[in-house]
Amino acid sequence: MKQQSAIDFMTSYGVALIIVVIAAYVVLRLGIFTGNVAQPVCTSASSFSCGALSLSTNGIATFVLTQAAGGTINIVGVACSSGVNTAGTGPAYGNINVLNYSDAPQYYPSTALQSGLQIYSGSSKTIQIGCWGPFGQSKENLGNSYTGYIWINYTYEGLPSHLYTITRVIEFATKAT
Repeated sequence: MKQQSAIDFMTSYGVALIIVVIAAYVVLRLGIFTGNVAQPVCTSASSFSCGALSLSTNGIATFVLTQAAGGTINIVGVACSSGVNTAGTGPAYGNINVLNYSDAPQYYPSTALQSGLQIYSGSSKTIQIGCWGPFGQSKENLGNSYTGYIWINYTYEGLPSHLYTITRVIEFATKAT
């Protein structure tokens, strides 16, 4: 009788232990404790808002920019950097002068911004730009954290192009996907 009780006890706790191990394995495989399911943090400047934002492992940031500046803006340059310059007015790495595509094509992953980008007040556009750090374009391993800043060089519709403004529109933290 005592042996049967011992076998029942060991079987019950053995099955319970197997269930707990399987549940822990499933939870770990889903990445719940690694933070991979967390949404990126995106803080935007006034008159702008950032929507979906991601950073690929090849250093390309894709984000949705909405503007509510009260008029149509023409974006002539975009820059993404892991740091701010010492004056606090622009990127520390990469396209530090937030130049347009024709003056600095190496900073743009495609020709989408070759002719600039027009955004109406209250509307959004998806933009892709290469992010840079102290050692060149930021190539991140899958799941690595990245903190960056995005600047735009823009003018208002109807104003001469020499009346441009360079503004840091987004600060973000995300994981490479």
